[in-house]
Amino acid sequence: MNHALFFQGYLSAVLSSLGPQAEGLDLNNIYPSALVKMQRDCRDFCTATKSVLPITKLEESRAGALFWINRNKGNVIFSDECARTNAAGRALITCTRTSYHFGPVPIYVQEGRIYTK
Repeated sequence: MNHALFFQGYLSAVLSSLGPQAEGLDLNNIYPSALVKMQRDCRDFCTATKSVLPITKLEESRAGALFWINRNKGNVIFSDECARTNAAGRALITCTRTSYHFGPVPIYVQEGRIYTK
């Protein structure tokens, strides 16, 4: 698992979820404590799913984006191809459910910085 790519996907989803207010913002605009929390959550998710995430065959950046979406109740199964009848499908469902356990993250932009509550 390439954690940098996973986090890159997660961050892309965070910025997309903020809409126009995030235009022009990037990693450098995240408040330090928010950045630490995001990185820790991504690492913890990868650890929690280390036995099933590789089975999904998702690109790391896509997996990171789906983690953000699902933890915020986006209700997007980890893959459109997900099927309960095969190992990859069951692994995708496990990743989706694990995302829910991390809970939503209130996030906002103030004075050009990204914060979490």
